[in-house]
Amino acid sequence: GDLDVTANNTTITGAGPATTTIQQTAPNDRVLEINPFLDANFTFGISGVTLNGGKETTAVGGGGIVAGSINNSTTVTDCVISGNSASGVGTFGGGGIMVQGGSLTITGTTLSNNSSTASGGGLTYTAGDPILRLPSNGTLSISGSTFSGNSANSAAAGGGAADLFNFSGSIGTYSVNSSSFSNNAAANGSGGAIIVETGPLTVTTSSFSGNSAGNRGGAVLSASSVAITYSRLVGNTVPVATNGLTVFNSGGVASADNNWWGSNAGPSANDFRNNAGTVSPASFLELRVVASPDTICTGGSSVLTADIKKINSGGILTTELNGLPTFNAIFNNAVNGTLSGATQFVNGSATATYTATGTVAGSADVTADNQTLTANISITGTTTTDPADQAVCQGATANFSTTASGGGLFS
Repeated sequence: GDLDVTANNTTITGAGPATTTIQQTAPNDRVLEINPFLDANFTFGISGVTLNGGKETTAVGGGGIVAGSINNSTTVTDCVISGNSASGVGTFGGGGIMVQGGSLTITGTTLSNNSSTASGGGLTYTAGDPILRLPSNGTLSISGSTFSGNSANSAAAGGGAADLFNFSGSIGTYSVNSSSFSNNAAANGSGGAIIVETGPLTVTTSSFSGNSAGNRGGAVLSASSVAITYSRLVGNTVPVATNGLTVFNSGGVASADNNWWGSNAGPSANDFRNNAGTVSPASFLELRVVASPDTICTGGSSVLTADIKKINSGGILTTELNGLPTFNAIFNNAVNGTLSGATQFVNGSATATYTATGTVAGSADVTADNQTLTANISITGTTTTDPADQAVCQGATANFSTTASGGGLFS
């Protein structure tokens, strides 16, 4: 069966997820059951471990890990939770992790290819106590983590990566930072990456790309309040575009200011929607590129720096994108020169080196998602003329002259 953890303050520490694996080989059981007796004030932590093969089929939830109770604290650090599932009529879902009661902290962890026949393909979280003790409050904190390829198949809710809600009078709050959500799906429901049924969600410096929902909110569906800032929101989908390609807010207050939407035009009319129609963010981020120096000699080099730190309404970000997940930068189409040393976008910035091979004018392109810009560089060449031969008599004076032009140093 599963591995039960019944002692308070237990910590499982592996040698790293590439080395230490806890694998369920039975056909119909999860991997870990934490605090099966639902004790209050129970603390558990796990780090440096891969968990896989869990198949929870009894309509409870939590294929990889089930945990939680009133005032519990669960911590998952530097783990890989992959290939687990939760099924059964009425299950709370959470193919990878389900925590019901207390607080959950997820740091530096990957949840991938987990599934649920209900909601929360990767994660289901609620602060509510499973046996209804009150007050049952808690916080969910996700940082530096990756949710990819998870799926939820509920038509009632969704949340391909995560389902977040309050339960039976509980009060939960949710924060996500420096995390990536990609290619998660709620094929029959809403919130391709995250569905927030109740409780406030705050997202900063995170990435949502390639997520999909069958109903509303290709990346995020919020029936409560949600604030998304300094994040990357690109390529999320729903079958009916007016149901919110990226974000759909069906209740509460929603904002998505100062995000990168993959284009200097900002979000499309259907990227951010609510029941009344299009929601227009107050501001969004734009791509820019500069060459330094922008005038070089033939054979000289210039550093191209691209970033998404320009705010369309004015101003430049400084450190606000630190922690944003890395994404591709494409430097190409070098004119009268070559490119080398290109990097990805790290903390929202990318660089490459342009070396001039021609004269007069050079340039190179940079592409971030769906936006391409060109950096122009002036290339200054040099020209000289040889003195003309002269023939004079011995003892007479011969005068020689030459000309040199261009921007180079002459000697």
